[in-house]
Amino acid sequence: MSDPNAAKRLLAEARATSTVLDTAAKQLVAWVAVAEGEGVPPGELDTVRRIAYKLAHQSGRLDLIVSMAHTRAGRKKK
Repeated sequence: MSDPNAAKRLLAEARATSTVLDTAAKQLVAWVAVAEGEGVPPGELDTVRRIAYKLAHQSGRLDLIVSMAHTRAGRKKK
């Protein structure tokens, strides 16, 4: 990206999105735990659990991308 301000905004947005994904994943896992405690059969919660893990995985991937972009930007400045 040629505009440094746009790059900073993009990185900030990626960080914020990663945080939202991670929070959503944790909330879903918490809901699954509560539902299991209330007697909902675990098999019925598998889909929700899979979605939570996929969200957490995507959050991790986005964190990695942000980290790699930050490292690369730091190397260019030298």
